[in-house]
Amino acid sequence: MHKLKNLFYGRGINMDDLIDYDFASNIRRGGKKGWCIHDVPFTNVMVKNNPKQGESKVVLIDFEFVFRNYRGIDIGGHFMQKVFRWVDEDGTTASYRPYTEEEKRRFCEEYVEQWNRETGDLDTGEQVFRESELGYLLAITWDIHNMLCYVEQENSKELLNHLDLLAFNKLFEDFVNQYKRLELDTL
Repeated sequence: MHKLKNLFYGRGINMDDLIDYDFASNIRRGGKKGWCIHDVPFTNVMVKNNPKQGESKVVLIDFEFVFRNYRGIDIGGHFMQKVFRWVDEDGTTASYRPYTEEEKRRFCEEYVEQWNRETGDLDTGEQVFRESELGYLLAITWDIHNMLCYVEQENSKELLNHLDLLAFNKLFEDFVNQYKRLELDTL
């Protein structure tokens, strides 16, 4: 942690809050597990021209990140990835429109309809929405963890530019705001 802090200090950015934050003890996991793609850019979406009877027309592919995980992390990660470009080239916070709560709820309703059809479960859209809200937090911690591990492993000041460092802080700010919004400290 000391090496990471020094790397950021050398760039004039204080990352103490992010690096010292105890993510693990401040997350409560829950929800159902399934196959998760964890990475849904347009390049990982295929549309079949002539699907067979009972097959989906849309197929998600990813050979790098697919594994069994909590579906809430996958869905929350999908919501987070929409806003992943945290800063513009000039170093200002990027303009983006996150999903509205209504759009998230609609997505969760469609998701659970397919989930129930495939599994025979009787889950609700509200249940999946709650899982996705917590999953959003977990997706942020996953990205922060991976970014910090990469920086620490490579041990090079040349790896990150000022915009990357601002992105770290933006991720942390989003995590703290979501955590407070969900009132997890009161549990």
